[in-house]
Amino acid sequence: DEGRGKNAFISATMNHPALSSTSVIMEANRCFHDDPFYCFIPIITMILLSFSESRDRLVSLKKRQKGSSILSSFLANGVIHTPPFPRGTAMVENRLKPCLSLVNDLVFKGFPLLKSSPEAKRLKDSEKVEKCVEVLSSLIVRFLELKERPGIISVCEMDSIDSYSKKLLHRILRSDGNLLIIGG
Repeated sequence: DEGRGKNAFISATMNHPALSSTSVIMEANRCFHDDPFYCFIPIITMILLSFSESRDRLVSLKKRQKGSSILSSFLANGVIHTPPFPRGTAMVENRLKPCLSLVNDLVFKGFPLLKSSPEAKRLKDSEKVEKCVEVLSSLIVRFLELKERPGIISVCEMDSIDSYSKKLLHRILRSDGNLLIIGG
């Protein structure tokens, strides 16, 4: 009874214990501006912080990036208090690993959560977006494989999502991932 309407209904349904105990629930940000992948930031953050490699990187950045609001939001994320995937678990397939750092610029506004690579730096701007979409789709599908449960992504205000997020949704829908996307 927090609110009324389809978005409140979808949110309440997503948080129902029967659903959350059998599926991986991923709620997107409300899409109210055009930052690249804005609605996917909480989902991507949750997934990346589920890996030991990202957590180790955060610890090393904590010493150098004092006062960073992005760092603070990572450290305040609840997933930090859950066990990560075992060290060495691949985030994406090997051919995409050099391009993981594209997430830094296109999603986290330059915050260096993932180590940069020469391969990612050599890409042209037009190639970076397409490769980042491929990386993020692979990251989401891989996360669900590791969780061994179906996934549900809730995107309220589906009509308002940015063009990058639309590309990502299309790519995810074409994947083999066990995933349902609910939109309002």
